[in-house]
Amino acid sequence: MSEFKTKAEAEAVYAKLILDSSEGAYNPNSSMTFEKFTKEFFIPWYKNQVKESTFENLQHTIDKHFTYFYNVSLSDITPLILHTMAVKGY
Repeated sequence: MSEFKTKAEAEAVYAKLILDSSEGAYNPNSSMTFEKFTKEFFIPWYKNQVKESTFENLQHTIDKHFTYFYNVSLSDITPLILHTMAVKGY
């Protein structure tokens, strides 16, 4: 028997543990860039979670729409910035 009520809850805790245990994992006060987080943490994790075609689609989406943020610190990416970029059509 598991302490989790749903599979989704267990997967969410697992994902958090993986990210938290990663050296240099996201810290809201860090200066880690979006590019570093994406390439060193998110992409390797995501690639093992989905089918190859799904991964390739996401990789294309990141390359097309999110490279604008590559040199931006994670702590500087706010909902307002994301909304502004969406309005501008990025």
